[in-house]
Order: sequence, then C-alpha cells, then structure tokens
Amino acid sequence: MAVRASRSFRRLPQGVLDHALAVAFRLYRAGRLGEAGAVCESLLACDRRYWWPRTLYVSVLRRQGRWREALAAARDGLRLEPRQPELVRLHADLVAAAPARYTSRLRTLRALVSMNTRRGSTRSPISVENSRSAS
Repeated sequence: MAVRASRSFRRLPQGVLDHALAVAFRLYRAGRLGEAGAVCESLLACDRRYWWPRTLYVSVLRRQGRWREALAAARDGLRLEPRQPELVRLHADLVAAAPARYTSRLRTLRALVSMNTRRGSTRSPISVENSRSAS
C-alpha cells in the first residue's frame, strides 16, 4: 500500500512529524499493523532519510510476515544511513531469521562471491547464480 504525501504534509514542522511517529508506534504496539505501516509510509514520503519511521516500518513488515519487503526496506535504510545501529541490528536479525528457501540462496551467493574473489574473477556472482538456476 503506497502512500503519497501531499505537498502540505511535507512542509509540516518536525514536532508534528514526531507526533505522527508516536501515533504509529502506539498503533504498532496495539497490533494495528496496517495502520502503523501506512503512517510510516507517509512519514517516509515526507523525509526518506528519517531513520526512526523506517525502523518501525521494517518491524511492521516483519510482524506481518512480509520478510522480503522488510529486508528491502532495511537495505534501503542502510543505503541512506549506513551507520545507524538500529537499522544494522534489524537487518542482521532479518538475515539471521531468513526463511529456509531464502537462506540457501544467500549461502549460495556468499559461496560464489568467495569463490570469485579467490579466483580473481570479474564476473558478477549474481549472473553466475542465475545461469546455474536456469539450468
């Protein structure tokens, strides 16, 4: 569910955005995950570098069982704020708790990267993995 913030919402003072984040957190704690996620998406539309709503949004997605989307949201956050400890922890937790069908692909990719590094190969490990899965 993508939420597009209006121009007037983007110009709201930081205190109002913080209040909206507090509301999202209360919704999350009350188990109203859809509403909490919608508020987080609106906050991210206002300021995509604001790490707090992103961490809450990742937590919402994880509790909804949307692991792949949660991991993507965590990676997006780390691209913007690579040293944010909470995002680093959430990303590590998601990777560690990956469902079995994803874990085997992650292990395969890590092995291919390691093998290519030892051989000095410049070929992308993703293309190697894709060619293997196609056969």
